[in-house]
Amino acid sequence: MYCKNALDHVEDPHKTLLEMKKVCAKGGLIYLTGRVNEAVHQDYCQLHQWNMLPCDGDLVAWDRSTAFSVQKMFSNAGKVSATRVDTKNLISNADPLYHVYIEMKS
Repeated sequence: MYCKNALDHVEDPHKTLLEMKKVCAKGGLIYLTGRVNEAVHQDYCQLHQWNMLPCDGDLVAWDRSTAFSVQKMFSNAGKVSATRVDTKNLISNADPLYHVYIEMKS
């Protein structure tokens, strides 16, 4: 399953990730990528209501009132690996990206 620059745009990323968890095949892979803390950078304008922050191998999704750990969500279903990539060398003045791989248990 592939999700590029979309998770911060959904109304409820927790619910969206639960659906991904539900429909992803055993042994399958969920790949998430996007800009780190997009809502903050966009001043919570229009669809940018959620921030995604890779932290110690986890992805923390947060908004102005709540936060949750993707690693905790998938603890019984798969292995989460989240990284932050500095893109300033690739694209001038670009914000960092997050890359998340969730390997579902067989």
